[in-house]
Amino acid sequence: MLLCAGAVITPEHRPADRMAQALLLATAPAAHAPPSPTRGPADGAAPPSLPPVLWSEIDTLEQRRILDALGQAAGNQSQAARLLGISRGTLLARLERYGVPRPRKR
Repeated sequence: MLLCAGAVITPEHRPADRMAQALLLATAPAAHAPPSPTRGPADGAAPPSLPPVLWSEIDTLEQRRILDALGQAAGNQSQAARLLGISRGTLLARLERYGVPRPRKR
């Protein structure tokens, strides 16, 4: 649902990235859940009514943000988790979910 104070809905009223980010931060780590375009929140709560294609886009955005954070943190997982506003354990679960190899200390 989209709410707007004005009469016209403009692109800034469609905060897809903000919505995906909020869903990313609201979901708990999946316990070894494989990526799935039909998945809902990993905490087992009833998923919001979102089409599967949106879940797929959220997965793609989430994976990209994780990889960007790891790049900014030079592979430091604890620092990347802080940048994302999630726990290190959640970050590790997401790396596993997306099949991303964990960065190792050099």
